[in-house]
Amino acid sequence: MKQKRIAALLAFFLGIFGAHRFYLGQRFFGIVICTLTTLAFIITTQEGVPLIIAPAVFAFVESVLFAVMPREDFDEKYNTKYLSDKQTAEFDEMEEAPYQGWSYQLQSEAKKFKQEMTTEAAAFTAMPPLPEEEQLELKENPSLDLLDQITHYGNLRDQGLLTEEEFEHLKKRLL
Repeated sequence: MKQKRIAALLAFFLGIFGAHRFYLGQRFFGIVICTLTTLAFIITTQEGVPLIIAPAVFAFVESVLFAVMPREDFDEKYNTKYLSDKQTAEFDEMEEAPYQGWSYQLQSEAKKFKQEMTTEAAAFTAMPPLPEEEQLELKENPSLDLLDQITHYGNLRDQGLLTEEEFEHLKKRLL
C-alpha cells in the first residue's frame, strides 16, 4: 500500500527525476518528468538559461500537495488496488451520476444517509393511525371563549400541527 508521506518525501528530494511518480505506479509521468529535467539540464548548461528551476519548483509544489492531501483522497486516487473488497464493491454499486466528482467518503456518507432516510420514511408511513382520543381535536369547544380558541389554534400552528391556511380558515369560521 502506497503511503502519502513517502510520496511527499520522494517528490521533495527526488521529484526533479520523477521518483515519486514511479513510486505511485505512474511510470509514464515519471519518464516524462525525467526527460523534461534532462532537457532542462542540457538547456541550462548549454545556453545558461536557468531552466532547471522549473522541474524543481514543480516537484516542490507536488510534494506540498501530497503532504496536505487528505488520506482518503490519496487512497482513492493511488491505492484503489488495496481497498478492501467491501469498500470496492460498495464503491462500484453506487450510482455514479448524482455523486460524480465527490470523494469516496462523501459518496459513502450520502449513500448511508439516503438509506437511513428511506428507512425512516417507510417506518413513518407504516405507523398505525392514532386512537380517536389522542387525535387532534379541532372542533369548537363551547366552554372556551373565542380568544382562548384562537390562542389554542395559534399554539397548534406554532407546533406545526396546523398550516397557516388551516389556522386562517378556523379563525374565520370562529369569527
